[in-house]
Amino acid sequence: MTIKDIVKEALGKYLNQSDKVTTDILIQTNPNGEVIVWDDDNQLARDFVEYSADIPEEEFFNRMEQEIRAVLGELDKEISFDNLSIWQPFSFVLVDQDKESVAELMLIDHDTQLASHAIMEGLDQDLDNFLKHLLE
Repeated sequence: MTIKDIVKEALGKYLNQSDKVTTDILIQTNPNGEVIVWDDDNQLARDFVEYSADIPEEEFFNRMEQEIRAVLGELDKEISFDNLSIWQPFSFVLVDQDKESVAELMLIDHDTQLASHAIMEGLDQDLDNFLKHLLE
């Protein structure tokens, strides 16, 4: 099974439902190849991905972050995250074995999708500089 298949299976539980739920989608990956998708409290899908077990431990989360971002981009084109019965804004978050956040993969907020934390990097500094310039 692929990461895309696992995430797609999990998201299928939120397609075209009338009741919206408030949650983020957590994607837990382990160096042994296990991928688990959670909402706030419930396991939505779980399986193993063979090739992820070959990734060196020190590179594991960086490689998984890149791969899962690409998968989410593909899935949004296939099923459109706007069709999910989840209140917006919500996030897809990569988590470790302890369900501690490793990276925010994608933020869905109505028509806005931020696919990278790098987009937001430096925003605080830019706003501080703007405010300082405005007050001068």
